Amino acid sequence: AVADARDALDTLVLNGVKAAAKAELGSYVDLALYSAENKAVIEQKIKEANAKIDAAADAQAVAEKLAEAKAVLDEIKPALDEAKEGACASLDSYVDLALYSEASKALIEAEIAAAKAEINGLGTVEAVAERLNAAKATIDALPTALEEAKAAAVAAVEGYIADKSAYSDQGVAEIERIIRDAKENIEAMTDEAVIAVIVEDAKADLDAILTLA
Repeated sequence: AVADARDALDTLVLNGVKAAAKAELGSYVDLALYSAENKAVIEQKIKEANAKIDAAADAQAVAEKLAEAKAVLDEIKPALDEAKEGACASLDSYVDLALYSEASKALIEAEIAAAKAEINGLGTVEAVAERLNAAKATIDALPTALEEAKAAAVAAVEGYIADKSAYSDQGVAEIERIIRDAKENIEAMTDEAVIAVIVEDAKADLDAILTLA
């Protein structure tokens, strides 16, 4: 009878330990901080852990199962952490720095570093998205080296003849045609060396137009 009573007490104590462990696990994370997908994963992991806790033979086994379950939950990231990691990764791969001049590359790297530092200190998913979009907009505003070369080439051709009043109407029309054709060719090119040749050819053609006597 004494042994039976001791066994019953041990069972009661163990059940209390199990109940406490399951309660602790149930409140270990705030589900509101997780995405719907991760929330479902957490709920499933807790369900599985509770079953293992119920099957534990003693308090030590309960503690082990509880610790294992917590370790699993620790690996699941809250939505804010996911958003921060995703935003930083998105910035790291947003553009190919090799396509930019050294000056623009430095500006891009500075913006990415500043944005990532700010993103990691933000408190909401919405704020993270806003800062990410702002950083991308800043980067988008910077021209690639090819775009810079095209803009410079167009400016060089357009500004080569500053005063068209020295030319006949026919000469002015020819100047405008040469400039128009050169600009179209420049915009179509993807090689800076070829763009430079187009500019020089356009200048030579412009030089060949005679001014009024």
